[in-house]
Amino acid sequence: MQTPFSANVVNIPFLVVCGVSAWILLRYGKAAFAAVSRVYAAILGAEMGVAAYRAGLTNLRYARPWETFHAQTDPRWLY
Repeated sequence: MQTPFSANVVNIPFLVVCGVSAWILLRYGKAAFAAVSRVYAAILGAEMGVAAYRAGLTNLRYARPWETFHAQTDPRWLY
């Protein structure tokens, strides 16, 4: 049986990994790789934003397993 908010078992560690990776890139990206590190850190930040949005949408709208089939037609989830 799935409990409410159990999707965070995957969402929260993913957000942490993205955040730590972006921090490492910004802190240690030096010399020739500074620009690439900043760009990829920005991409990771955007990915964190998308994942956080989807985590919120999952927790607020699709917390129950039997409601998840509606996500296939929900434009907020597909974008």
